[in-house]
Amino acid sequence: MQKKYERANLLFSFASVILIISILSFVIVPQIAELEKLNQELNASNLLRESIQDSSPNGIFFVNNELKVQLLNEKAKEIIKLLSNKQITEGEDLSNIFLEKDLRALFFKNIEESKEKKFSHDYISINTPNPYHFKILFYAVKNSIGNLRGTTIIFSDITTEVISQQRLKRSENYFRTLIDKSHGIIFSLDHLLSIKYVSPAIEYYSKYQVNKILGRPFVELINNNEKEKILSYLIDKINLEKMDNSITFSIKGLSNDIVLLANCGVIENEETNLKELILVCMDITEQIEAEKRLKEQNKKLREIAWIQSHVVRKPVANALGLIQLLQQSNDLQKNSTEFQLNEKELYELLKKELWNLDEIIRQINEKTKEI
Repeated sequence: MQKKYERANLLFSFASVILIISILSFVIVPQIAELEKLNQELNASNLLRESIQDSSPNGIFFVNNELKVQLLNEKAKEIIKLLSNKQITEGEDLSNIFLEKDLRALFFKNIEESKEKKFSHDYISINTPNPYHFKILFYAVKNSIGNLRGTTIIFSDITTEVISQQRLKRSENYFRTLIDKSHGIIFSLDHLLSIKYVSPAIEYYSKYQVNKILGRPFVELINNNEKEKILSYLIDKINLEKMDNSITFSIKGLSNDIVLLANCGVIENEETNLKELILVCMDITEQIEAEKRLKEQNKKLREIAWIQSHVVRKPVANALGLIQLLQQSNDLQKNSTEFQLNEKELYELLKKELWNLDEIIRQINEKTKEI
């Protein structure tokens, strides 16, 4: 009986040991592990504090769940002083730092959004004599088991980038205005010679709407008898990059054809590394028409000059000869009765030549009116 009692005690002791070990395994050991992780996070936080304190070019600070500032570097102090005109210190409430209503609302809104999205961002500009521009990132910080610890806020100074973009935009607006208001027609063609851009002047000259011809092959606008010429010219430009010669061609307008004098430049698309073309065109339709009219005028003037120098001379010479014969006839009739001339016939011939001369002068007058 005594042995049975001792055995029972031994089994009870063994079970107790097992129970204690189980408790240690499931309760105490995880707590020890969690404490170790918290200690590691604390060490990492201290290392982070040391690393960002002076070396980071960005302003960085951390606020806990109660929106108390716990970690910040010198750059963050400078930026917050610019924003709020206050000197920030650790332990200070974020609500007391940003007194300006809209600015405070911006921070609170993004902190709440970062809790749901893990991060959020916004932009702030400071309108001082020397303006500043910042991009602000909000990162939700959680511990190893997913509990929210607070929010890290990072200021990135983007002043240089913003000013550069503003200058670029002003330049783009300036040159866009020059192009859009230019009387010339400017085409941008991709590597397949399709129209990527055309200036609004195309509507004035050809009556084409810009959005109706974007994306179309450029040669579709060219008159059929010139398509081969312009296609060869454009391909040579892309392949050989000849920059010194221009080309004249005509476009089929909706109401009438227009003649263009074009200079072509080659550019490289930075995204595709493919060559594209810029055609700067000037409408020379009136000039071509004026040259045609001038050629016609010169032709008519040469005809008039030829008539005056050749055709007019014949009836004038004939008339002068007949007048001379009439004078001789009168002299002969006075001195001799043997030689008689038919004066009536001579007068008829003279009359005919004068009529011929009058007709020629009329023709000259008609041609003169055509000039």
